[in-house]
Amino acid sequence: MTTIEAARLRAKAAESRKAAAESFERSDTDGCYSQWAHGLSADLAEARAGIADDNGLAVFTGLYHGDKRVEAKLVNGRYGLGWLLSEDAASRHGRKFIPHGANSRVQRSLGLTERSERHPAYICYDDNGSKGMAGMVNVRIVARRVYDENDPWHMNSRVDKDQPVG
Repeated sequence: MTTIEAARLRAKAAESRKAAAESFERSDTDGCYSQWAHGLSADLAEARAGIADDNGLAVFTGLYHGDKRVEAKLVNGRYGLGWLLSEDAASRHGRKFIPHGANSRVQRSLGLTERSERHPAYICYDDNGSKGMAGMVNVRIVARRVYDENDPWHMNSRVDKDQPVG
């Protein structure tokens, strides 16, 4: 991705924001959905422009043992977000699942830490599993890792020393 692509996306965002403002001027409450949709489209284009500015990369969180990336990925499970470890990593650390979060006692006891890392990404809408009207109003814009079948545990991510874990 290039700076030209980022500029194109930012121009698209500006068009969406202008359309939302024009919709507001033409209507009262009847135009709220089109205004909301234009605003969401603008936010999507802005987020995509940010990815383009960063050469297609976004900041994610990875699980580390010292400076070595652990074969693990975040999953949304029964008790919320947690780290799912590969079979090899699970045999080394004695657990298949590790709680997510910098305050995890389990992580500390195993000598594990969460660190920021950069990985190829794309931006999309996420409805958090909601359906119907609830899904529409709960939609958000998220960065997702680009899946690589040769790297299912994201071992090729690069540690981001400038970005704090958030």
